[in-house]
Amino acid sequence: RHSGLDVRSAVHTGECQVRGDDFTGVAIELSSRLLDHARPGEIIASRTVRDLVVGSGLAFEEHGELEASGLPGSLQLFSVSKPAA
Repeated sequence: RHSGLDVRSAVHTGECQVRGDDFTGVAIELSSRLLDHARPGEIIASRTVRDLVVGSGLAFEEHGELEASGLPGSLQLFSVSKPAA
């Protein structure tokens, strides 16, 4: 049953800094940028996450690249899905 909510998600991992009640840093900024590329019902992950969960049973499809200011090169994005049965 559909709840009426169209949730989108993004996953990245990396170091962050804690400043009071806030988290900051490159990993936080990249997660936010990834979320901008997710459509309703979609989970977007960075290559870092995809590489870390090899063997998990999750399926990943290429979803383009993200140019992030302040970082050399681009970040490859993946759409996460359940593997085919």
